[in-house]
Amino acid sequence: MKNKTVIELGSGVGLCGLVAGALGAKEVFLTDLPRGVPLLHYNLHMNGLSDAVHAQQLCWGSESDVQSVLASLSEKQLSELELAALGNGTISEVGASSFPDVVLCCDLLFNDEANIDRLLWTCKRLLAQNTTVLVAYEIRDNALNDLHFFDEMQDICDVFAVDAADYFDAETMAYYTREGMVDKLEKLI
Repeated sequence: MKNKTVIELGSGVGLCGLVAGALGAKEVFLTDLPRGVPLLHYNLHMNGLSDAVHAQQLCWGSESDVQSVLASLSEKQLSELELAALGNGTISEVGASSFPDVVLCCDLLFNDEANIDRLLWTCKRLLAQNTTVLVAYEIRDNALNDLHFFDEMQDICDVFAVDAADYFDAETMAYYTREGMVDKLEKLI
């Protein structure tokens, strides 16, 4: 995440985006429905990340919201580029891409086809050639409808499935599974 520009979709409390900011992302835009933005502002200020992390409304499927986020991203990049261009006398270099390096989607698929279509549309509008989309996904009941998201994403970018077990040992995985949590809670009671 270091030195990357990141947009988190459906941020909720903003955990993923805040972690990206703490890991050194250049700019992070936490996005959610209008009612969620005040909580995002509160959380980014409480975590001391208000210089590099910003909260903004983005309703999936809304062209005006997508344009607003991309304009905010462009403003941040443009001011840095303008300073660099003024410093070296090459003002013509101030035409950089106004798309994010990374789009974060954490736990956004809930077997709701209308929401999935709006999320797909929004992801497609935010992607540039070098944008990476990171999706954290829990397989739930009736997950076949959610596969539509991944099928559609494969049409516009490479999709790779990564198993968390590749990154965590068996004891850690057992702890984070529902069965492992129930087992640990039963031992505590």
